[in-house]
Amino acid sequence: MKKTLSIIACATLAILSTSCAAVNSGRPLAELLLPAGRVALVRDGGVALRGALQPSDPSQAVYILQYDLDETPSSAARKAIAESGATLLSPVSGGAYLVRATATQALAILDAGIVAAAREYLAEDKIAPGLSGGLENAAPSTGAANSRILVVSFFHDCEPAAVKEAIAAIDGCEVLDGADGMFRVSATSAAIPCVASLPQIQSIGPWLEPKAAFQDSNAS
Repeated sequence: MKKTLSIIACATLAILSTSCAAVNSGRPLAELLLPAGRVALVRDGGVALRGALQPSDPSQAVYILQYDLDETPSSAARKAIAESGATLLSPVSGGAYLVRATATQALAILDAGIVAAAREYLAEDKIAPGLSGGLENAAPSTGAANSRILVVSFFHDCEPAAVKEAIAAIDGCEVLDGADGMFRVSATSAAIPCVASLPQIQSIGPWLEPKAAFQDSNAS
């Protein structure tokens, strides 16, 4: 009798687990906050990305790998990334990581079963809202006409000198200065997509001129 009850209980748990998985698989994932704004990825377990990956390709790319916050602890996602040999670049608000990986490494992460949605990190993901439409929110540049001063951040696994050289080589760009993983860059509107297409770049935003946080108490 006890054996029969145990079998029934196990079967019931299996049915409930299957039902929960079915519900979870249809539940929308949290929106991700990228430099360009909020985006929603399609929950497909990385199937679309898997189909685009070529294991024979040794080159690296940056991928957005999203896990379900209700199903997968962040530690499990980080473990899968580390075991694949890929480089974890940064977390993304909403339950995801930006990862630099070869196709083989990306496939290994997908095979770990922790990815709910995934795709390549695109150039347009890196550009802050408003910049591609005229740079009206950026500070004026003292350089070429129609240029603005931008903050260009790059990934921690990149050599600053190489990033600076790559940006400076783009027509319409001038690297002004930089520190702590970013450069202040004077760039034309046409140059921004070119900068964003560099694999070292994480984000591009407007440079906001500093303003005094207080006034002289003796001022009338």
